[in-house]
Amino acid sequence: MTQPTVVYLDTNALHYIQLYLQIVKQNDLTPLADDSAFATCMKELSDKEYERACRRGFHILKYFQRHQWLGRYSPFSEVELLCGRIKWKALESIAKDASPDMMWSRILSSEEEIQRRVTREQVIDIEERMDAFRSALEDSCIEIEIRKDYETASRDVLELAKKMVALVYMSSTDSIIYAGALLARADYFITGDGYLRDTANQIRNNACRRFQIVREDLQKILGHEGQYKLPHSFGFSIDGNTQPSIPALSGTGRN
Repeated sequence: MTQPTVVYLDTNALHYIQLYLQIVKQNDLTPLADDSAFATCMKELSDKEYERACRRGFHILKYFQRHQWLGRYSPFSEVELLCGRIKWKALESIAKDASPDMMWSRILSSEEEIQRRVTREQVIDIEERMDAFRSALEDSCIEIEIRKDYETASRDVLELAKKMVALVYMSSTDSIIYAGALLARADYFITGDGYLRDTANQIRNNACRRFQIVREDLQKILGHEGQYKLPHSFGFSIDGNTQPSIPALSGTGRN
């Protein structure tokens, strides 16, 4: 029996998908079924950064649909998404107050200020939206889900994350996400973080002695020396091309 291609998504990729599915719901569209209707919605958006993020989410799901990938992501990404949305609510509050510049600086660095400005009701609403995101993924018929074995694998993830930081610098968040991708034996790793993407690809195939050592050490830690090829890492352009180009996927991104 052929094993499915496992694709691990970082928090940015999940964020793009979530924005796309929100647009689908708001405009009563069927996910991935009507490209022309989605294109019309995109033209009507005034926020171009928001449009680019939605397009990336659309293209990620299109690739999943086309290649019948098996998607996985870390529960830590849900924590990141939740934190980001709570902070956004706090910023929304300060914008309504027309607060001075100093207040913006304070809220970006103060957990206490964020806590004070965001109500429990708002947090509950954000949590419900997160639950709705999981349901929307299921409705899209794309198999992307949290790692069900993460509770038992969490210690291994954290141990590997510590090794990643020691071997080649990554932030604590990136090291946990990437460690999860390796322990899931992912074939591909989709990330919206340029540094993480480039570093992961250097670990995978850079001939530099430093990255060779990292690669060899990771294979030993994973217990599959030479058997598991570390994942290709890539992001998406707004027109649906992988960045960098992946030979096995080239020519399939435009819609």
